[in-house]
Amino acid sequence: MELINVNVPMGGWVQVYDGTKDALIGMSGRYAHVCQSDTAPADNLIGFSLVNGDNRDSYTASKGSPVWAKAIIDPVIIIINA
Repeated sequence: MELINVNVPMGGWVQVYDGTKDALIGMSGRYAHVCQSDTAPADNLIGFSLVNGDNRDSYTASKGSPVWAKAIIDPVIIIINA
């Protein structure tokens, strides 16, 4: 397993993981959306919500497609365990 931290600034979607393995995605910060897609999501897409760094909030990504994140209120750190 590998632990990866990715800083995500405010703004549009940012690719945070390449999807080479199944991964558990968490967050440190206030609020973000995540999405798994072969291409960058549209800016108006509402993804899976991660709120307040709550340890119960996580996203399980399946191997095969990249994972994207979008900070909603403030910059966040996306934590990937793959």
